[in-house]
Amino acid sequence: MKNQSINERMLSQFFADARHPVTDDGFTVQVMERVEALQVSAAMHQHSATRWLRQWNIMLNIAGVLGGIVLLVGFGFFSKAWDAIQNGIHSVLVGIMTFDPSELLVQLMLFMHRLPELLPSPTQLLALELALCILLVLGVQKLEQSAR
Repeated sequence: MKNQSINERMLSQFFADARHPVTDDGFTVQVMERVEALQVSAAMHQHSATRWLRQWNIMLNIAGVLGGIVLLVGFGFFSKAWDAIQNGIHSVLVGIMTFDPSELLVQLMLFMHRLPELLPSPTQLLALELALCILLVLGVQKLEQSAR
C-alpha cells in the first residue's frame, strides 16, 4: 500500500514537472466551432429525414385506408351489410307481429310431456345422491388431515 502511494506521488510529480505549455493560436476555438457546425448540420439533416418519414407515413396510412374503402365498396360490403341489417329488423318485426301465444303453449306442453324422458330415473338420482354424500365425507376427511 505504501509503495503504491509513493509510486503514485512520484508519477504525479514527474508529469507535473514534464508539463510544457503548447501554443494554441486559436486552434481549439476553430475545432470547437467546426464541431458545433457539424452537430447543427447533422441535427438539421436528422430533423429533415424525420419529417420526410412522417410525411410518408401519413401518406401511406391515407392510401391504405382509401384502398381498403375502395375494396369494401368494390366487393359490395356496405350494401350487403345494409341488407343484412334490414333483413334482421324485418325478421324481428315479423316475429313480433306473428307472435302466437297458443303455439308457445303447445311447445311448452310438448316439452313438459318429454321432460320425464330427459331426466334421470329415480334409481339414477338415488345413486347420484349417495355418490355425492360419500365424496363429501371423503373430502371433509381429507381437509381435516391436511389441516393437521
